Amino acid sequence: MCNPATGRWVDLPPHPEVPPGGRIFARLAFDPAVSSHFHVLQFKDSQQKEYVTGVNIYSSQTGAWICRESRLAEKISLFTGLASVFFHGMLHLHGLLYPMNMEDDVVLVAVDMDGQVWNTIRVPSGGLSFGRIRLSQGCLHYATTPLATDDKKKKKRKKKKKQKKKENTSTVWCMKDYDSKEWVLKHSVSNDELRSITGVDYKVAAFHPDRDTIFLDSYDVDTLVSYDMQHRKFHRIHSLRGNRATLFVPYVPLFSDSFAGADGQ
Repeated sequence: MCNPATGRWVDLPPHPEVPPGGRIFARLAFDPAVSSHFHVLQFKDSQQKEYVTGVNIYSSQTGAWICRESRLAEKISLFTGLASVFFHGMLHLHGLLYPMNMEDDVVLVAVDMDGQVWNTIRVPSGGLSFGRIRLSQGCLHYATTPLATDDKKKKKRKKKKKQKKKENTSTVWCMKDYDSKEWVLKHSVSNDELRSITGVDYKVAAFHPDRDTIFLDSYDVDTLVSYDMQHRKFHRIHSLRGNRATLFVPYVPLFSDSFAGADGQ
């Protein structure tokens, strides 16, 4: 693990073996406002079972791994290419109910740091529109973005008029009460409005941690912009060119010297 503010690395001990033919991917669970300790979660499945079967969890406090089997009531395949969020002591990441329906089966999977509590949270978008989860202003946020123009044309032939209207709108939702798991619509903007201002299609890339601002990544011109949801204003930040990324994460300084190791240092 690396502290990007200092460039210092912490070595982790070898993790448990991966099942033959299986895959495994890791996520970091870390909140510097609560503790300098962190967890690494390595979710696993197998070729025979295309849904999550368990997780290996490393704790910087104990310096050891624990293995836990999945306690999800449903079979869920996890998205390996999307960001995760550590909130309320649980790691949240995108999943898809298995077998795939491709319409309204996108969920958030939440697991605690002991691997004992597993929950699923329905996302407000329902289907496979481009979704992002992040923390902003102390609440869990979820944003949906219409698919790129070419993909939309194909889908329009198969969807009803009501569905087409929904697909052409980007939305931002907030979970103000985490215990209720209820999403509240915070902002929406039509694709036509976005295109009339910018001339191109954009997708939500990230959230500002303290403001009603989202960051947008263009599909075509490789430009990163900010969008002030309250005042509906755009600001061009940077031309990405060859530095285009799949995931964008806002930089938040960590003022401690490094991630805490097993000895607490």
